[in-house]
Amino acid sequence: MSYRIKDGCVGCHYCKLECPAEAIRIINGSYQVIEEKCISCGRCKAVCHLDLPYDSKAHQEAAQKHGLKEISCDVLVIGAGGVGMGAAARASYLGLGTVLIEAASKPGGGTYLAHGASFPGSKTVYPRLGLSSDIDGQVGFWNMLAGHEMKDQEQLRKNVAANGEFLDWFDSLNPDYCKPFVKAEGPFPFPFDMPKRYLNTKSTDNSIGPGWSGSWFIDKLCEICKNQGVRFLNKTRATEIIVAKDGNVKAVMAEDEGGEIKISAKAFVLATGNYLMDDEALSAIDPDFVKKERPIFRITVPTNRGDGQRMVKKIGGVVNEDFMRTRGPSHHPYSYAVNMFMGNPENVFFDADGRRLFEVKPGPPPLPGKKDKETPDTPGQKILHSKKSLCYAVMDSEQLELFGKRLEKMADPVHDAFAASWREDIEAECDLMDLPAAKAGSIRELALKLKMDPDVLSESIERYNALCKEGQDRDFGKAKENMRPIEKAPFYGFIGQNFDNGASLGGVETDGMLRVLKSGGGCFENLFCAGDCATYSPEEEKGAVGLCGGLGGSFASGYQIANYIKDLCV
Repeated sequence: MSYRIKDGCVGCHYCKLECPAEAIRIINGSYQVIEEKCISCGRCKAVCHLDLPYDSKAHQEAAQKHGLKEISCDVLVIGAGGVGMGAAARASYLGLGTVLIEAASKPGGGTYLAHGASFPGSKTVYPRLGLSSDIDGQVGFWNMLAGHEMKDQEQLRKNVAANGEFLDWFDSLNPDYCKPFVKAEGPFPFPFDMPKRYLNTKSTDNSIGPGWSGSWFIDKLCEICKNQGVRFLNKTRATEIIVAKDGNVKAVMAEDEGGEIKISAKAFVLATGNYLMDDEALSAIDPDFVKKERPIFRITVPTNRGDGQRMVKKIGGVVNEDFMRTRGPSHHPYSYAVNMFMGNPENVFFDADGRRLFEVKPGPPPLPGKKDKETPDTPGQKILHSKKSLCYAVMDSEQLELFGKRLEKMADPVHDAFAASWREDIEAECDLMDLPAAKAGSIRELALKLKMDPDVLSESIERYNALCKEGQDRDFGKAKENMRPIEKAPFYGFIGQNFDNGASLGGVETDGMLRVLKSGGGCFENLFCAGDCATYSPEEEKGAVGLCGGLGGSFASGYQIANYIKDLCV
């Protein structure tokens, strides 16, 4: 007997690090079990948030079938990620009978893997941690992203303030809930975080949980929901929204392993996540997302297949699915130290044939809501449309040491673990079968290890070295101060690929109060949507701008939706 791991691994490393038999390793970008080493202890299944490991020899009992079940409640929340948990906890706190359904076996969604958050406007927690409670600055930030002063400044301020209101409410429920949090230091863009993990503690990959603030919030919100009587139905997938004659929603059809369930409610919250696991939807945007040799690495949960978007389309709601942002180069799920190396301006990137592919330009990333077709020269687009949808950062030993020393200078506790072991991590990667990294004594040898044409890579590097001596990158425009010749052996090549966590996808369109818009105008008064299921654009003033993006916005959106629903139900 042995365990196996289904498709959909996001590379959180938890199963590998907890396996007592060392029977799990990365093969072709995902963790897999080496069957002859597996001792069938089941530890991998116990720790996997996505519930991917399974006993290949265990008998699977058929679910007990049932007829149509009918449930009534005040609020139905569909999806138990950040938005759904925030909505269910707040709605039940406000005295509303709440049912929460989730397609997966465990709550949390992609939020469980996230960390780092921003809660502007917090009047109790932020001052306690020495963080600014400034709302004006965040309002100005969103106006800046829009490129103009947005029309409804009152709604924008209300949305921004809800972030801090959620955090202070969460803190008020239990004095221990916010104790683990600190003012975050280092390169992360969010000021509010935990200094160390409480789960998956052996991992040194700071880019992904579980065990960071996303997991903590979810675990505590689950506790709140349980204490307040929220009815939770897992492995239950919503399939259809039923609209009443008055144009509002009256019920939702769902199905569990045994059969159908009809859930009637006064208000409904769509928090079903993105459609990143829907190959058909991604192919409609760009076939290269799924058809290339190295498809985009999807950091999301297997149940994110666009259920909410499809249901809204069928009832005449507005859904925008025409964009997705490629993001790369990323070295995940391999060494996090190398992943950090990818951001250094001295890097030179090559395609699978050995030709220079792109130059990472300084400056901010594209604005939220920008479509890839509007930004065709981004590294992500160059990688996506290259021969194999991957790239390699090629460097010599001097450049590698330069990057390593920069890493070691990071003194805050969050980064110490991976910064101290980068040499060992790289040596281990060079021994892996699927070539995330290679080391060689010559450029030609490196090319052969990376399955490139040795002549092409050699010519490309000779050309780049000549430009370094000239002091001008006439091919790709690299800044002179970042040009360093690739000359001193040994030489290294590190794979880079595109990734996405679904937060940059389009989705259901809402108004500023998170109500789903109708294609014919107006909105569904009792159908709300937020998180990765929804779309927003500051430029076009679409969606609940100020309550979107980031971990804090997810929880705060659900919290604010519950407040709106309370007013609706009075």
